[in-house]
Amino acid sequence: MKKLLLVLSFAALAQATDTTLAYVPSSNTTVTTAAVRVYTVFLANVTAGAVTVTIKDRTTNCNGAACQVWPAVSIAANTVYIADMKGVAMTGIDWSASSGNSVVGQLSYGNQ
Repeated sequence: MKKLLLVLSFAALAQATDTTLAYVPSSNTTVTTAAVRVYTVFLANVTAGAVTVTIKDRTTNCNGAACQVWPAVSIAANTVYIADMKGVAMTGIDWSASSGNSVVGQLSYGNQ
């Protein structure tokens, strides 16, 4: 059973796509419109002040609005966050930061 789980986990990661390492935009921006599983979120605030980042599913399943998977989380100055999202299923991904050219981000995701 352990070998089977290891093979399945490896297969999921082998199909993962990484976004280009770049600043998270200050306006809501679509990363992908495909149904995906998110594995890892990397965020690095390179400024001297706190910045918030929001990551949302593109559906309107949360009372007619997008479901916030990473809801306006404040990232302290000069701080790096690496979050294991455990393959959370999303129907497209949007993200934004409260300030442009402040948070370097990368998402790792794969097909559902």
